[in-house]
Amino acid sequence: MIVYDLQCSQGHVFEGWFRGRQEMEQEKDAGRLTCPMCGAREIQLLPSGGHFSRKSPDPPSTRSRPLSSESLSDYLEKNFENVGPDFAEVAFKIHFGETDPKNIRGSVTPEEEKDLKEEGVEYLKVPIPKFQS
Repeated sequence: MIVYDLQCSQGHVFEGWFRGRQEMEQEKDAGRLTCPMCGAREIQLLPSGGHFSRKSPDPPSTRSRPLSSESLSDYLEKNFENVGPDFAEVAFKIHFGETDPKNIRGSVTPEEEKDLKEEGVEYLKVPIPKFQS
């Protein structure tokens, strides 16, 4: 699998995992490649650094079941408070000790993301696809 850094027309950056560039282009051309945060279909490939692996990687110590994006989404929904577009504001309050630490999830604008990074606020971007019910 190859991991590509992608960006939608709204500025959201996310990863896409594909067998190769051709598969990524096919998914995009077929309209199946959308932004997991806003659903935008205008997606561009961002330049990214290469990956170098060792000649003989260490074998995994235990076999674990792969985590599906749906089970990850369920976990985040059950264990993290959804603060929506107030994520940056709440994260800053937690970071500066103005409120008790807690698990939060939400969304940020590209500018808010830049501010969080500059202030050293630790967070993890997890794009969650929109599942059809």
